Amino acid sequence: MVRHSRAYYLIPATALSRIGTVAYTIVVTWYISQHAGQQMVGVMNACSGAGIFLASILGFVVIDRFKKKSLLIFYDIFNSLCCLCALILLSSARGEFIVYILIILSALMSLAATAYSPTSRAIIPEILGNREFEKYNSTYSMVGELSRAVSPLVGTMILMQNFANALELSIIVNLVSFILSLVLTFMLPAGSVATRRSEGSEVFQKTHILHDLRIGLVYIASSAYFRRELIFAALLNIWGASTLFLLLGRIAYLGLGQEVYGLGMFMGTMGAVAASFILNRIPALRRWVHPQILLLVISGAYVLALIPGIISVITAQSIVSGIIVIYTIGLFSDLQKKSDAGHIGKVMSVFSLAAALFTSLGNLLFSHLSARVDTGVYAFVCAASLALTAAVLWAIRRHLLTRASR
Repeated sequence: MVRHSRAYYLIPATALSRIGTVAYTIVVTWYISQHAGQQMVGVMNACSGAGIFLASILGFVVIDRFKKKSLLIFYDIFNSLCCLCALILLSSARGEFIVYILIILSALMSLAATAYSPTSRAIIPEILGNREFEKYNSTYSMVGELSRAVSPLVGTMILMQNFANALELSIIVNLVSFILSLVLTFMLPAGSVATRRSEGSEVFQKTHILHDLRIGLVYIASSAYFRRELIFAALLNIWGASTLFLLLGRIAYLGLGQEVYGLGMFMGTMGAVAASFILNRIPALRRWVHPQILLLVISGAYVLALIPGIISVITAQSIVSGIIVIYTIGLFSDLQKKSDAGHIGKVMSVFSLAAALFTSLGNLLFSHLSARVDTGVYAFVCAASLALTAAVLWAIRRHLLTRASR
């Protein structure tokens, strides 16, 4: 029972580091959009995507080779050092060099966050045992989304300072959050006895990294479930990224300030919090939710955003956030059940890569689209493309079922 209760230290550890990271990202996104334009925001996210890709390849081969608790500790230390270096560099940087420093820092922290996410998911079966994954994951997501809800408020309060002080303060807040996360991670229980023995065995240590990579890819590719869910995860994360530029575009069109931006980000995360809470109370609800239905609901949210004003955009953003978290909770619960102990880290790395990489791709695509059309056309293009994608997937699924029945 004590071991089980200590497993829950992972949840606040992850939430605290997320508060600092999201608050920092909000401040940096606003700063770059005001000083270098929305296209540079897309460039920043694309550079972060490159770091995400490299970290996912690294995580694919190291998560199952080392103690996951030690890896989580290393990631918090790495992020803390990055924040310290950035503070030193910003103290003497001027002009466009500030933007470059922020882009590099964001890419490095995205690299660490990408490795952290699958590791924190992969360690859950070890520290939790055979208890209910859905309840733990819904609590994990609910607290995580609550931290995302608090983060925009923290970011908005930081933005009330002048830009120079806001940047430094956001990095300091981020640094403190990583230190607190590090303390809580030290309090986590170690991996299960069976897992530690497996990871420390002679056979495990002699396994070549390239061999691990090949075997892991074969393991994932051989599963029809993994292949199908990778496609859905990619699609949901591409269009999920588009809400940021819809919000920024509508704020610019209406001439609103950073307070509305922070409020919009806060209300957007509240949709995810509400979805996590509902699934925590009614776990059976996710059985009735199919990814194609979720795509259509997101399409409907963009239709709602066609209504003039900021409220319609914030409402659409809340709906999209809720839909994505509903899918994510169910996905990771299933992955933890279907993956064996020797491959769970690889599976989590691949799916985290798909989420992060396609989110970055969505940021890059939609940042360029938002710079060329007004928010009404932008919302229409997103809604129409999503509806068309859902229709194509439905047609493919129906064709495959028809062939299988013959």
